[in-house]
Amino acid sequence: MRLSLGIKYLNDFFSNRCNTLKKRIKINTLTFLFLFSVVPIWSQNNKTSIGFSSQLEFNNYEFKKTPFKTSVIYDPFKGYSDANNVYNPFIGYSIGLNLFYDFNEKISLGTGIAYASEGYELIYNYTSLPNVISPTKSELKVYYLRVPIKFGMTLIKLGKLDLKPSLSTFFDFQINKKENTFFENGLNGETKHLSNDLNKTLLSICLDFGLEYNVKENLSMVFAPLISKRLTTLDENRMKSSKLSYGAIFSIYYKL
Repeated sequence: MRLSLGIKYLNDFFSNRCNTLKKRIKINTLTFLFLFSVVPIWSQNNKTSIGFSSQLEFNNYEFKKTPFKTSVIYDPFKGYSDANNVYNPFIGYSIGLNLFYDFNEKISLGTGIAYASEGYELIYNYTSLPNVISPTKSELKVYYLRVPIKFGMTLIKLGKLDLKPSLSTFFDFQINKKENTFFENGLNGETKHLSNDLNKTLLSICLDFGLEYNVKENLSMVFAPLISKRLTTLDENRMKSSKLSYGAIFSIYYKL
């Protein structure tokens, strides 16, 4: 009796396994056939583009003034005595991959992922600092994972040259940071002050004026001057806000 029940159990078990395996094979086959049929449609219509892009941006932050007559020597925000410290933004950059889909000849929507960086330096300007090896400057560089969402529109077509302005929203997520303080004696070390109040996520909008040159039917190059505006500041403790920044994007796209 037990033997027959055991055999029945094993038969049911393997039968169920086989049915499950058949269903998975069927689903995977249908998925493969769907993708296999969709990709040629995209290729024939040239609606999807994948590309590489790089961007340079001259950030235009407004920094707060150093408070007058403070005495915390190694705090770059407070400074020392009647110090008049100077802040200078670094040129920002990003490198990444983009994916675009053309809804029609005029309108496209894109996204992607990029590695981006920006930051600033602080130049110490002390009027008097006796008997102390004082810092001369500090540098802060912050690195992000950037996710853009871009809406583009083709306005003018002149032979192989298209004018395609785009409006983008950038979401930046901090993944790393580096900071150094340089001293008068030639040594340098990590500072403990610059990164205390950094925003972990940043949001900005960007308007670029893309000039697309169609090298071949499926290959194009884009040069796009840009203006952008940070909606959040990198360092709320030291920055008032950000004015309009300027830069350019260079991209290469291949239409599938």
